[in-house]
Amino acid sequence: MSYSFRVSSVDMRNIAYQQDNEYSIQLNRWFLKPIGAWPGINTGIAGKMLSYGIQFVCHSLIAFTVVPCALYIIFEPDVHLKLKAFGPMIHWLMGGANYCSLLMRSCKIRKCVDHMRDDWRYVGTRRDREVMLQNAKFGRFVSAFCAVFMQGGVCSYSIITTLTPANIQIGNVTIITHQLPCPFYTELVDTRYSPANEIVIVLQLLSTIIVNSVTVGACSLAAVFAMHACGQLSILMIRLDELVDETGSEYKITRRKLAIIVEQHLRVLRYFTIFIAMSCNIFIFCYIAEILTDQCQKIGEMAYMTEWYRLHHKIAIDLILIISRSNAVIKITAGKMVQLSIATFGDVMKTSFAYLNILRTVAT
Repeated sequence: MSYSFRVSSVDMRNIAYQQDNEYSIQLNRWFLKPIGAWPGINTGIAGKMLSYGIQFVCHSLIAFTVVPCALYIIFEPDVHLKLKAFGPMIHWLMGGANYCSLLMRSCKIRKCVDHMRDDWRYVGTRRDREVMLQNAKFGRFVSAFCAVFMQGGVCSYSIITTLTPANIQIGNVTIITHQLPCPFYTELVDTRYSPANEIVIVLQLLSTIIVNSVTVGACSLAAVFAMHACGQLSILMIRLDELVDETGSEYKITRRKLAIIVEQHLRVLRYFTIFIAMSCNIFIFCYIAEILTDQCQKIGEMAYMTEWYRLHHKIAIDLILIISRSNAVIKITAGKMVQLSIATFGDVMKTSFAYLNILRTVAT
């Protein structure tokens, strides 16, 4: 499907589409391939076995952190320590859930990647390509920002925690040991003594990198797919603006242009199913959802503002189809329960601070 009004489909193809597509998804592959979550194609038996092996190791490391922490919370009598352990456990638990979600939707992700490649192949004009590259650049920026923010922040916290010594009193003996990034149920393994303490620290740090990579990978996929869709919608608005030219067009040519616009509009809207499983990084997703909703609404506005009175009356009536479809606003939701938007982000933050104040009041 070409998104330009082409006379010859060969002439309007983007000869550098593979390079442009790689520019868009390169960071996504770097984030997801080391954890076995990048959807491969025709990888052969050896490639599939390697991917399954990586996934098994990642699941095992996440479970190695989550299960002992959950047991620690259950059996720890101190309520303050229970509450303190909840934060790390929820982080690892949600990371494991996101990892499973990415693997379960591997086929859908692959379809979206193939969809992007086809879109790049038929970027017909230099202006369209510049619009797409501008959106792809912003998607890469968001992906890189998430990687630096998540990996840098969480890993730094974990490393600093492990380097901080802790004094433990056992009978009349005081033992100096390293703190763990995530609380561990000592009835399984006594992490107060070496080398068990160092082994658990290394495994938890590896688990931290995996969980962060899952979150970064999910967020970067959301950003790249969303900005690619925004680029396509921007091209759509350009097409609507060009629907009526100064010289006038024949009825058949104009109708063909409108048919291409409608088909492209519906094609771009199919991107949004990928966001169902990606709602943990609240701010990034709410921001992306806000952009997509605004872009979808602008399609209807642009169709309405077109000089439709200069068109053939049948073509002008057909524009109602685009306006009507745009009125059904695309809303990205979290579990089909809460709409993701900047307002939602603000509500979640206010609620979080309210609960924090309650916990502080109870703890003191």
